[in-house]
Amino acid sequence: MKPILLGLWGCLITLVASYGTMILAAPAKKVETKASYFGGVDYVKAPIVGVPIIRGEELKGYVVAQFVFTIEGKTLESLSVSPGPFLVDAAFQRIYAEATLDVQEMKKPDIKNMLAGLRTDVNKRYGKPVIKEVLIERMNFLPIDSVRSGSYASEAIGKGKTSAK
Repeated sequence: MKPILLGLWGCLITLVASYGTMILAAPAKKVETKASYFGGVDYVKAPIVGVPIIRGEELKGYVVAQFVFTIEGKTLESLSVSPGPFLVDAAFQRIYAEATLDVQEMKKPDIKNMLAGLRTDVNKRYGKPVIKEVLIERMNFLPIDSVRSGSYASEAIGKGKTSAK
């Protein structure tokens, strides 16, 4: 009788230990918290776009830009194609064709109209207002001389602005 009780006791301990392990190993329940500032709105970074700037028949350099767009989370989940590639395409077309973006004369581009135009271009492709707002994450002009020589960092190292010890 003692070996049978000992066997049952071993089975009971094994079952309790297995159950406890499963409870502890189970993923924690996600508590959804929404930001109160823009509840339900996601900020999504679009891929970086590099646009060649050509004046006359000469390549002057590249505009390198990255944009962020705001979109409702539910809308983003319902789309089969993310607005990111459409935003990059619209940005490339606008920057490439923009007459006021002349790096030689350094005219100030109309950023507000460009960003509003990007939003409008992307929303037209979807046929409904999908993107709420377009923001600039970064935008730089790289002259062709710096691109050919490597990078700004290599120029700074060559001039002794940084040192490794």
